Amino acid sequence: MNKRETPPKARAINSLTERRTDEVVDRYVTSDTPLAVLLSQSPEPRSLLVQALLHVQECIEGKRLAKETMELAQAVPLKGWNSELLILFLSSWAELSCRIGRPSAAETLLHRARSIVSDETHPEILAAIMLVESNLADATGNKSRCEDVLKDILTTISEHSARRKTYVWERALFLAQQGRGTE
Repeated sequence: MNKRETPPKARAINSLTERRTDEVVDRYVTSDTPLAVLLSQSPEPRSLLVQALLHVQECIEGKRLAKETMELAQAVPLKGWNSELLILFLSSWAELSCRIGRPSAAETLLHRARSIVSDETHPEILAAIMLVESNLADATGNKSRCEDVLKDILTTISEHSARRKTYVWERALFLAQQGRGTE
């Protein structure tokens, strides 16, 4: 190894540091705090992406109008951001699109989010995409796909993840709605 090469151990540490360069993402993957709360607690001035993501989350919660939120989301350039924060934005935007009856827009946004996923993407971030995929499948009447994705989420996310209970709850609700609550 020449003097300019980074030793493997240092590369691994640098990779871990690079993966956690965004405070919102770091707090999202290490806690069960709702995304809207994490965003509202992020320091000022907030980036355009964080502002738009907060608007989308508030719209999903019924606190903002969809029209203005969609306009703001569309104004956000999709380059130059932390990839995991961008995935959370695209997934949230897809969820909102699904809720307001735009499944084709939701599919496009989910496809874009999936294209950003790498081996470095935290399972909690991947699970966020998958949850919206299950919601989209449910909204379009594909109950089997919805159930499969909810099941896959539980194999994707660690048993020790703070977010796991959310996905267990989502699957339990789905099964209960199908008359299979005892499962």
